[in-house]
Amino acid sequence: MKIKQILFVLLFLVTGFAEAIDPCSEHDYCPPQGTIHVMVSPEVSGEHHKLCDGASFMVRFSLRMGQPRNVVVKSGPEALRPAIVKSFKKWRFGATEDVDGAVEKILLTSVCSVQKKGARW
Repeated sequence: MKIKQILFVLLFLVTGFAEAIDPCSEHDYCPPQGTIHVMVSPEVSGEHHKLCDGASFMVRFSLRMGQPRNVVVKSGPEALRPAIVKSFKKWRFGATEDVDGAVEKILLTSVCSVQKKGARW
């Protein structure tokens, strides 16, 4: 009987030292931060239009009262990144809490507009 009690106590002590993995930093995936209410497509100059078709961007940001802050584009064509940052700062989310380290994936169409998503990334 004492052995079971000791094992039970040890079980709680051992699990107290385990750390959860943060998927945002470990795997570049964050759970949905809220419904997107406004998506603004980037304004791309004529010489860069050919880069839009199927271009994919990973954007890391903080969310404050539904507004993106500290926007950084982690991947995607270099020439389009400034336009992505500028347009993404105009996006609005339905989140009511502050979120750090959020990640959003943006896909562009052949006419340089943001591809509508069926599911959240």
